[in-house]
Parts: sequence; structure tokens; C-alpha cells
Amino acid sequence: MLRNPVYSGWLNVPNWRVSTRGDFEALVPEDVFHRVQRLLAGKGATLRPYVRDREDFPLRRFVTCSHCSTPLTGSWSKGRGRSMLLPLSKVPAV
Repeated sequence: MLRNPVYSGWLNVPNWRVSTRGDFEALVPEDVFHRVQRLLAGKGATLRPYVRDREDFPLRRFVTCSHCSTPLTGSWSKGRGRSMLLPLSKVPAV
């Protein structure tokens, strides 16, 4: 389905070497179809690698949880109009 040009409104008949626009409404816009084709061919936009160490959380993986001894991580949380830095562990807080 992702590679079939019929969904973008095109009819291809390879034996007759014919490629023409169909007289029906395309299910997928043509620009979206071509972007998907580039991604499937491996020529699309590159994904950003996961950033493991951030300046916001300098002690990530160095500080351990006192209950389960797993390394702590952090995240930003928004509450009441401001952002707060929260330490996270795999064990739920009680």
C-alpha cells in the first residue's frame, strides 16, 4: 500500500509503458506519497540521535535511588505556570 502510486492518483501500466493521472480522487496527497517513498528508500530526513547526557541533568546516572539502587534520571514538569526539575526513579514514590 505504501508503494502503490494508485493511492496518490496515478495509474501505471508497465507492459504498455503508460503512466497517467487517474480520473479519480487520490486518497493520499502526491507530496505526502513522494515523502514516504524517500523515507522508504532511506533518503529521507535523518533522525536526531538520542541525547543521553544533557546540561539540565548533570547528575543523571551518577545518583542512585535509596530504595532500589537504580540510577536516577530527571525530567521537566510544568505545574502552576512554572517548570520544575524532578528526579525520577523506577520505584513509585510513597
